[in-house]
Amino acid sequence: MNWAVAAGAGAGLGLAYFGALWLTVVGVVRRPSRAAWVPVGGAARLALLGLALAALSRQGAGCVVAALAGLWLSRWYLVRRLGGV
Repeated sequence: MNWAVAAGAGAGLGLAYFGALWLTVVGVVRRPSRAAWVPVGGAARLALLGLALAALSRQGAGCVVAALAGLWLSRWYLVRRLGGV
């Protein structure tokens, strides 16, 4: 696997992770009774990210760094897009 594929995988992971976080926050704001789902959603997001990065670590440290860069870029994009900055 090359670094471009790993960065794309990291960007996809970032969109899934931070998109799910955004949906959780919006759900809690709209219905405070959904606050019990916050720890469940956090554990699920963390498990997804951990398993994916563990699988990428078998390809080498360069792939993990590229995936983390893609993750950071997707976070930056979502903050700009959804945050209105």
